[in-house]
Amino acid sequence: MKKAIIFTRVSSDRQHLEEQESRTSALAASEGYPPEQQILISYKESALRLSEEARMGISDLKEYISKDSEINAVYGFEISRLARSQKTLFNLRDFLLERHIQLRIVEPDIHMLNPDGTLNEMANMAFSMFAMMAEQEMRLKKERFRNGRERNRKLGRFNGGHIPLGFRLNEENILVPKEDSVHLLIGLFSRYRDGWSIVRLRQWLDSLGIHYSAQNIKLMLSRESLRAVVGDEAFDECQKVKKSRYKERKYRKFSLCEGLIGCPECGRAYTIRSNHVYNCVYHDCQRKGTDLYCPNSVGLSARRMDAIVLTTASLWKSLDLVEDAEELRKDNEKKRVLLPIKIQALSEKIEKCAERKSRVAENYEEGIINRVKRDDKLSKIRTDEMQMQIELARLQNELSRLSGEARSPIITQAEFLESVSNMSQEEKYWLVHGAINSIELEISGEFKTVTIYSSNSERTAKFRFYGQARHFRLIQLIDDAEIDVTNVPGYK
Repeated sequence: MKKAIIFTRVSSDRQHLEEQESRTSALAASEGYPPEQQILISYKESALRLSEEARMGISDLKEYISKDSEINAVYGFEISRLARSQKTLFNLRDFLLERHIQLRIVEPDIHMLNPDGTLNEMANMAFSMFAMMAEQEMRLKKERFRNGRERNRKLGRFNGGHIPLGFRLNEENILVPKEDSVHLLIGLFSRYRDGWSIVRLRQWLDSLGIHYSAQNIKLMLSRESLRAVVGDEAFDECQKVKKSRYKERKYRKFSLCEGLIGCPECGRAYTIRSNHVYNCVYHDCQRKGTDLYCPNSVGLSARRMDAIVLTTASLWKSLDLVEDAEELRKDNEKKRVLLPIKIQALSEKIEKCAERKSRVAENYEEGIINRVKRDDKLSKIRTDEMQMQIELARLQNELSRLSGEARSPIITQAEFLESVSNMSQEEKYWLVHGAINSIELEISGEFKTVTIYSSNSERTAKFRFYGQARHFRLIQLIDDAEIDVTNVPGYK
């Protein structure tokens, strides 16, 4: 049974999202995909605040298609609803083309594939044109958004975010001090200078019935616009205090297992603590006695866990590179043979267009056809010639690219594994999070077991932690075998 994905997305109005769903679903139903054969992917996401990579819709669409071979069509309301950058749109188009999946757009009416499964050239040209328009529209939106914020800033108007303590918005959307509470803002800065912590400041405000998060209090203490209210001396002193308290935590910024380890007690993610140990994010003394508190106090060494996941992710990635490189080499070899043949055939067709135009001109001069028919025939020939010229340029670029890749050496598994040691902590973080989907933790009286699951395959890796300190042992479980890797490089 064939299925279709109904892809809709808006950045603001929920009603518009429902309208998109209704019209797109109706089109799919009219073309042979009743509601029970439709998979709905629907998101309300900000086009201005999120990058294309951060949007969930495209990744969900690709995941559905990768896992379900019965999906053979994707329906979208507009091209701009799929993505706003040409790079992302063309990547999606190529992804669908490789799998022979039809892309249908409601507005404008576009069929990406012909009935025989080949790319519809007119649809491809329209796709390219609307992709450029969507990207241009997004650039203009961002520029207008920036200009609007800058204009508000110059006029002293509120640009969004939290309203600082002791302030209110007037009729013109301008922040103005509240006479009855501006002293609290001065008191906040004064207490911070005197050594109060952010937590203690939050508790003080809570006792007054004023609720700000710790993050908002931090932002307030650094907000340059408040300098005029609290005074230059007090403001500058607070910045010195803040700087003296700040400790750079490079390890925390890209700790490799952050967000991957699931707590076996509450299911939430483990996070790293200041003592370089991964613990449940909800095992926190501040939450004790509340519904959010998790009693699981079992931790995992961040140093050991990061070494394990980096080694595992590097090995999996290197295996994928070898497999992909071999498949790519074979595919490119076929293309390098076929492309010159296609280019030659297309060049001959383009040359014949000149002959066709000459014949039309001769027929007009001899009175066989009138001017209207002449212009109509010439217009059709020019359109065909333009499409062939575009396709010829694409084929020539493709052949040039493949020829360059043939001369470029393909990285080997050993070379990749060696390159990992030279990566920055940020690059290692993205390598791990690209290769690993999740880490499952099991706790028993004698040991802790972690199972690492791959993002793109059914690969798993299982490790068991025994004891602590001098009696610590790390065992890798492979099928029925137990291999001691306690002192193996890469796992310690």
